Amino acid sequence: MANLRKIIGYVVAIIGLLAVILSFEQVSSVVNIPLPAVLTPTYLLYGGVVLIVIGLLLAFMSRGSSGPRDVPVYQGKDVVAFRRSGK
Repeated sequence: MANLRKIIGYVVAIIGLLAVILSFEQVSSVVNIPLPAVLTPTYLLYGGVVLIVIGLLLAFMSRGSSGPRDVPVYQGKDVVAFRRSGK
């Protein structure tokens, strides 16, 4: 599940980066992608930055511990057992 969140985060960040790149007049004139008139370069720039931030948050935010961890139980220098910690 964590890998899927990272993949979705990267895809959203890449879409945001493409929107930021398309907001520049020089790039949009060369690429000739028909965009609706509502999407002005300013909206593309702000929307792209927001998408980049959301994508990076999805990709790099940790969801905490995935479950209980096994902790070694020592008797002297030897490990004699493992127990599950509550964290």
